[in-house]
Amino acid sequence: MIEPWRAMVDLVAKQTFNTQSNLSREQRKNLTLTLHNACIINEEKNTIANGINIMIQSFKSAVENKNRELLKLPTILPFERIEVISE
Repeated sequence: MIEPWRAMVDLVAKQTFNTQSNLSREQRKNLTLTLHNACIINEEKNTIANGINIMIQSFKSAVENKNRELLKLPTILPFERIEVISE
C-alpha cells in the first residue's frame, strides 16, 4: 500500500539530504513533513496524508465490490508543500 508514495519520499530525501545515508533525528523529523506535500488523487489536489486515506478507502471498496477500477492511485506533483493548520 505504501509503494505508490515511495517516489515522493525518495524525491524529497534526494533533494534535501543529497547522498547522505545516515540521517540525523532532525532530518528524519523534517522528512515526515513529506506528508504535507501535494498530490493529485481522485482528481483533486490533496496532501499526501489525505491521499493515503483516500487510497486506503478506495482499496477497501475495490476489494469489497471486486472492482479494481474503484482503486484511486496518486499522481505525485513536483515538490509542493500544502500548509495545514496545526493545533
